[in-house]
Amino acid sequence: QRRRPFIVRCFVLAIIALILLYLVLFVEVSEFDILHLHVRKLFQSEAVTNESPIILEDDNVAHYVQYKDEDSNAKFIAMWHYIHESEFDKLSPALQTRKLHELFRYNYADALVDGMRKKETKTPTDYELAVMLTDLYNSWHQSEVNFIQIGACDGNWEQSNDPIQKLVLTKPNWHGVMMEPVPYLFETLTKNIAKHVVEYEHRIVPINAAMSDQDGTQLFYIVNEHFAEELPNESHALKHQIGSFNKEHIVKHISIKKERGQLKHDLDHYITGIDVQSMTPNTVLEAFKNSGKAARDGTIDVLSIDAEGYDYMVLRQFLQNTSIRPLLIMYENLHLSSEDKQLAEQSLKQHGYLAFGMGWNTLGVRVANV
Repeated sequence: QRRRPFIVRCFVLAIIALILLYLVLFVEVSEFDILHLHVRKLFQSEAVTNESPIILEDDNVAHYVQYKDEDSNAKFIAMWHYIHESEFDKLSPALQTRKLHELFRYNYADALVDGMRKKETKTPTDYELAVMLTDLYNSWHQSEVNFIQIGACDGNWEQSNDPIQKLVLTKPNWHGVMMEPVPYLFETLTKNIAKHVVEYEHRIVPINAAMSDQDGTQLFYIVNEHFAEELPNESHALKHQIGSFNKEHIVKHISIKKERGQLKHDLDHYITGIDVQSMTPNTVLEAFKNSGKAARDGTIDVLSIDAEGYDYMVLRQFLQNTSIRPLLIMYENLHLSSEDKQLAEQSLKQHGYLAFGMGWNTLGVRVANV
């Protein structure tokens, strides 16, 4: 019998090697994944009882990307397998949130890729992404969305273009905090919440305070009732939504009315300084969790900021705290200086967000835990 030429034998061996490599890299037979076999062994060896099925020390969404060495990377992969292969209702509240956030990222990436294939230049708006988030959460055991809205004003839904308020009205799975520091606006806000928001007592926490870097009281400037008395047909926004820790911000807004001769008195006549309660992000989050209205572990999914020129300062406080970096961030950029606009977007990118300018607003989507 003739022996096969050497080159043929080499070719056959090469084909066999390629087949084996393919099986190792891409094929999982009867749940036997050769490539991640060592990870599964790690998972099995470190897994604990059914009552506490967490293989890492930290059960919070404490950003496993911090683990850098090979062993920790293996733990990260093992946790990924555990989260995505376990039944949702058997995960801890923190890991349920982690799974929902990762699923949203996958959906968001698919939406961007689909848009590129269709040669669409427009990215999803803040409202469209919030709806995508809502629908995704609903599809997983009717999960709720946790949010914080800073600068909720009076809850005048008809005159608001705020996507958060629209979803709070129409989507009963939105649970969160609505903050407004001005007492008379807060009083109207609570009345409108009670009147228009379904099951508000089980899911909405109104807080009469301003977001700040310290807890206590601070001087806050508002456009007072004299302005509305002289200009009753002026916009709702200018009469009621302009409030700031910075008096010059109020002056900037109403000075044009004085220049046009529409106001009878000096600008100080239309500006009032009031003491308001101030709260840090940690204090607000603690109040939300203690209210019993927060979903899962209370991790914030959506943050909306309308702080009249202080938006970057508020944004920075949230980003500096690794435990409360939301999945979606929406803030008003209209009143920010050019420097603050640039710093705000840089901060988002440094902390794992994609940043998109959308007219007067900026949208941040968290795509990495950094």
